[in-house]
Amino acid sequence: MGSARVMRTRRRFVLAWGGVLAIAVSSAQAQVAAGADRLALAWQAPDECPSRADVRAAVASRLGEAAERAGPALRAEARVERDAAGYRLALKTEYGERRLAARSCAELAGAAALILALLIDPEADATAPPPAPAPRELWLVLRPALAVDAGILPSIALGPAFGAGVRLNRSALELSGTFLPSQDAFRSERPSAVADVSLWAAALGACQALTRPIELSPCLHVEYGRLVAAAQGLPNAAQLSAHWVAVWAGGRAAVALTRWVWASLELSVGLPVLGATFKVNAVGTAHETGDVLGRLRTGVEFRL
Repeated sequence: MGSARVMRTRRRFVLAWGGVLAIAVSSAQAQVAAGADRLALAWQAPDECPSRADVRAAVASRLGEAAERAGPALRAEARVERDAAGYRLALKTEYGERRLAARSCAELAGAAALILALLIDPEADATAPPPAPAPRELWLVLRPALAVDAGILPSIALGPAFGAGVRLNRSALELSGTFLPSQDAFRSERPSAVADVSLWAAALGACQALTRPIELSPCLHVEYGRLVAAAQGLPNAAQLSAHWVAVWAGGRAAVALTRWVWASLELSVGLPVLGATFKVNAVGTAHETGDVLGRLRTGVEFRL
């Protein structure tokens, strides 16, 4: 009998504390929601910065119970940009504009949350922790493409290209390959006498996205290739495989079709470090790569 009474007492105790805990959690969630409702925030910042939701949650955390007090919503616009020294913040509200700078974006986001909370309620908690920085995004990138080249082969050349690499937030490192099918470099009066050239090339490069949602990225690539040449039906015909090295600088634009699929367009200018020449013994120089090169590459980028 005594044992049953003890069990009932314990059960009531557990149920009572469970109810208290549920009420506390519900109250905390209501305070966060109320704090978020007190702020209409437009937030623009690099990917590595805390998000708009993080800043709103930090403001609600600083407001605490004050979030439930009646009052008009505060409208604010915040823009964070990178510079050589770190990050810069421009915060506009109905009370004016403030500009801050810091080495870390999380520090600026924390300062913005504090300012916004104090504008909503001067008695807001100034000791609450700043919002956490956004998680790093690491992607495996695959990019099949079509390349249009000028200056390597005798005329404008079209060929397939493929790239694979890694991307961390806005920085990308990529290994790519390009093939330009053979073109006539020399043709004699005899239909069977012809010399042609083609190119196989591999490149290592890096790109840095500067803007969103349309990504505009400066890119730099170092490319090594072999100009493969052959002559048929010519006296003393020569067959040649020549080394070719060039540095490419340009820009890439990418637009998201889905979260994992992007359409990309890249335009680059190349400067040969080591040019290639194809000579036919009976004719002389049949083809020589240009001093300035151009390349247009368009394709689809898969981020996995």
